[in-house]
Amino acid sequence: MILEFPLLPLIPLLLTRVVPSNAVSKNYRLPSTVVPSHYNLDLLVDPGRSSFLGVVEILFEVKTPTDSIQLHASPKHLNITKKMAQVDSAINCTLTNTDKDTEIVTFTCPNHTLKGQHNLSIEFQALFSTQDMNGFYKSTYEEDGSKNVLVATQFEPTSARRAFPCFDEPSFKATFDVFVTHPNEYDVLANMPELRHISLTNNQTKVQFKTTPKMSTYLVALVVSKFEAEDSEEKDNFDYKVFARASAEKFMNVASIYGPKLINVMGNFTGIAYETLGNTQAYQVGIPDFSSGAMENWGLIMYSEIDLLDEGNKTPAACKQKIVTTIAHELAHHWFGNYITLDWWSDTWLNEGFATYFEYNNPDLVSENFETSKQFVVDELQSVLLTDAIPSALPLSSKESDINTPGEANSKFDEISYSKGYWRWFKINIFYSRGEYSKNDERFDGRQIISEGFTDVPKQKVINTKNTSPSILLQSMQLNASAEYNISSIMENWIYKSGFPLVTVDLIDSGTVALKQERFTTIKNTSMKSTQWYIPISYTTSDEKIFTPKTRRLMAPNSLTKIEINKKSWIIVNLQQIGYYRVNYDEVLWERIIAALKNDTERKTIDVLNRAQLIDDIFNIARVGRIGYERAFELADYLSSETEYYPWSSALGAISYLMGKLGNSKAESLLKNITLKWIENAFKHTKIAKTHIDHLRDSMILNWACKLGQEECINYAIETFDAYKTTGSLPDYNLRKVVFCYGLRNSDDPKRDFDFLFGKFRNSTSSYEQNTILKSLGCTTDDSLLSRYLSETLTSNSYIRKQDADIVFSTVYSSSDLGLKVALHFLEENILSISETYKGISSLSGIIIGLAERLTNDTDIERMKKIINGHQNIEEIKLAGPQAIDIMTANKAWTKTYGNKIKSVLKAMKGSPDDANVPKANAILSVALSCAVLSLFYFK
Repeated sequence: MILEFPLLPLIPLLLTRVVPSNAVSKNYRLPSTVVPSHYNLDLLVDPGRSSFLGVVEILFEVKTPTDSIQLHASPKHLNITKKMAQVDSAINCTLTNTDKDTEIVTFTCPNHTLKGQHNLSIEFQALFSTQDMNGFYKSTYEEDGSKNVLVATQFEPTSARRAFPCFDEPSFKATFDVFVTHPNEYDVLANMPELRHISLTNNQTKVQFKTTPKMSTYLVALVVSKFEAEDSEEKDNFDYKVFARASAEKFMNVASIYGPKLINVMGNFTGIAYETLGNTQAYQVGIPDFSSGAMENWGLIMYSEIDLLDEGNKTPAACKQKIVTTIAHELAHHWFGNYITLDWWSDTWLNEGFATYFEYNNPDLVSENFETSKQFVVDELQSVLLTDAIPSALPLSSKESDINTPGEANSKFDEISYSKGYWRWFKINIFYSRGEYSKNDERFDGRQIISEGFTDVPKQKVINTKNTSPSILLQSMQLNASAEYNISSIMENWIYKSGFPLVTVDLIDSGTVALKQERFTTIKNTSMKSTQWYIPISYTTSDEKIFTPKTRRLMAPNSLTKIEINKKSWIIVNLQQIGYYRVNYDEVLWERIIAALKNDTERKTIDVLNRAQLIDDIFNIARVGRIGYERAFELADYLSSETEYYPWSSALGAISYLMGKLGNSKAESLLKNITLKWIENAFKHTKIAKTHIDHLRDSMILNWACKLGQEECINYAIETFDAYKTTGSLPDYNLRKVVFCYGLRNSDDPKRDFDFLFGKFRNSTSSYEQNTILKSLGCTTDDSLLSRYLSETLTSNSYIRKQDADIVFSTVYSSSDLGLKVALHFLEENILSISETYKGISSLSGIIIGLAERLTNDTDIERMKKIINGHQNIEEIKLAGPQAIDIMTANKAWTKTYGNKIKSVLKAMKGSPDDANVPKANAILSVALSCAVLSLFYFK
């Protein structure tokens, strides 16, 4: 049925009467008495106006006889224009209640008890969102000197109710027929291909789209814009296109090439072709204003431009990788998230953990150069272990009753859900890396746990059911496991408890080691429960040197696991850091490992990811006092001979934590000096960058050389930046951030160069170039410019988009001690304006946590606590506050305990304290600079 309504003037909304309520005592969930099965959604949309009109007709089934219907409609954004809705065109049901907190509206049908199947028709008018990027919102961009307006949707997790009355929970899946009337100068995109295109009077067009697959409301999507499209050259059974503003047409190459390949990889992996999911359309759309990074709307994936658009022949390696991994993540959601959907947001990891697995797995299947599955270890796993070591961290699955409000639902889109929810540690370690944990003797192909994991339990039930849950997943895994293993028991604490184990390996006699476990935490908390886990143990010894990550033991809670080794052998546990745990060794075993790392021949036999793991584990274990820092730095000293990306990524991450926390300028100088010595020794004779990983490594190392004060590096940045101001080009765009940051930081005229870069930002048509400039402007050492830069994020009509506010803040507070001081003061003075301006884009919580991670002195910590405690009415602060306070408490205690100890360790390594100056230009550092013309540059 095609709904028709007159072209009415779009007047300001007259909101319905709302009932004041106490949100704390409210249930934000809908009852299950009424369940939708189909929507006809008819919208009249003009991006030039402030609001839009709509009619929604919902086919629903009454599960329990009732005289009322409850559904979602946000009273702040949507006005039900007729207080009398019609059921089956005959029964009049009156709008009797609108709850402003829960956003639940109630229609009562007097003298009628509803049973069976019915149609509900509601007319409404709604505002386009302009204060945030949720619901149906406006975005603007300039092209050829003219301002262009578009409207786009972002409904996950709870914002579909802003655009139309609906049952806005993921379990209420339904099909959708969408109709959009719009001005002729615009085009409209929706989840499905067009079915009909009707020309109307008044310069209007009406488009009807094909019926969607059965899906949740958060996946409904629309874009009304003047975008251009680029078709993929791949010929497949699906329709793949990339859409963006016209001036970005030349930046669609990476997305156009890799997207179809990634779709086919998913189809091959799962055995379910994309088009058989129920939709042949696979459109990728770059939106200028988009705060969510990317969103997996079925058939109409939306991205912030930086996550979709490349930079032509200037595209850096990191930019290309980010585009490919983001597309891989969002496409994977069509199988895991869209087709099979979580039941409630308390289990967000069921969507995001699977997608994160494919984000890092699939790029390696379309290109041999990315090595993204390896990068997951140093980029995601080692990072989430830091987050999960805090007592206030959330578990993978929260109690359903704990995730009630929209803010609480948003809080589950965190690092835990994405990175701890990553499926690799689960599927490989426990079940599919060794036959003894499965019914068959043979190893399982990885696809069995993922592609069959939901559809085997029981197959017919899951295919026909709306949604899934951890219990269904565990049932499927039980079908594929040996009967002796109770999968639910094994996985219970991994899923429902926060934290992770520290496995300690002790040599108990000359030929036996014993493994024991305890919870690892960075903060002592006597009230914290001592959780134990079933742990998949993989290991190798110096006699074996086989680093294939096979599970060789399943360590049970409250037990010792013993392993036989040769008398003088080293043992390394958690191969390729595939397991979600840290490993400590006794002094003798650490000595053996360190000796192997310092032996050129022996070191090369240790897998590169385990070299990274050893560094990450030992520094974090030292951080909590379970091993001395002298041992950690003794191990790290081998870095003078290390040239691989992964160990250096872990090492520099460990050094980052120490910098700024030692509480003593002499100690800080010692730390910089020893780190630069390692870099200089390791990269004396680095070859020309040839691979993707080489480029990532070189830009990382060069950035740190400048950060540590290496004079030749800084001179290179200054000279290259000065040349760029004249020529507008760089010899290597992989190093643009280094050149811009340290060129600006060491400028002889900070305001001139700041204004120059900001002008480049304003005029650039490349979102990636703009992003790099934003991350560089905070490098200035002029406090007035830093304050001005932060103020730009609060200025109306600013060139800095709202979604980029957290980038501005983070680059200011992370670039220097001065920046940290300026950022904290700015937050104090402008907290209410920041909260209001950044509302709906989840930036404030990130700013609070980011600042907290860098505060160590009592005065600054108390200032931050005052901000947190004084603004508990701001939900983002309320939710992020406990974690921020935990972090600051730990940092303060750590500095007091370890600052002077580390100074002593570094002095002993460095020699005379007089040598602890910031490094001078007397060392040799030859860093490979991948460049079309220059092979490399040499530090003297």
